[in-house]
Amino acid sequence: LPVICVEGDQHCYELLEENARQFDKVHTFNVFLSDRPGSAIITTEKEGWNTTLLESQNQTNCREIRFETLDRLASRLECQSQVKLLKVDTEGYDIRILRGATTILTEAHPTLAFELNRENIEPLGDDVGVFFEYLTSLGYCHFLIADPNGKPVCILDSNNRSQFLSLYAYSGPGQCICYLDVWAFHKIDEAMFLKFIADQKKSKSAEA
Repeated sequence: LPVICVEGDQHCYELLEENARQFDKVHTFNVFLSDRPGSAIITTEKEGWNTTLLESQNQTNCREIRFETLDRLASRLECQSQVKLLKVDTEGYDIRILRGATTILTEAHPTLAFELNRENIEPLGDDVGVFFEYLTSLGYCHFLIADPNGKPVCILDSNNRSQFLSLYAYSGPGQCICYLDVWAFHKIDEAMFLKFIADQKKSKSAEA
């Protein structure tokens, strides 16, 4: 299966490209992703290592950034139905990027690994409850919630929207869980989800 790697920050992309040369069938793209293609005026923070995008309120400290969607990138490679794992970690833009991958999620049902960082999501105004409903509407109904160290916090299903939102509201700066790592499995992959949970338990038992 092909591997698609996307990085918008130029410095990080150069490192990605260098690492990708070690492997076959790795396609790299130097572009920022969102839920729709186009351009926007954006303020950037932590460039070169952990780039964070903020919708600009200050026209003197911003720049125009071009966005693509993951669906459009995958369509160039004609591999939308082949994506089996989708890992997103984009300092708040995870929700928008996954909304821009609706065709991939509908056709390929990849396992999702993403981050919910309330500190970065709230300034963007994205609704996590609506996002949860978006995932469940596409058939994602098995969720493992973990802390930033990868330690499992709880297992949820598509009926646990309120618990999902409660965990999100609890996380944040100054809390013992500053953000949430989320694994989401499609309903057709229930057996794989159960094996994943069993493997997680074995791993944590071995560490103890």
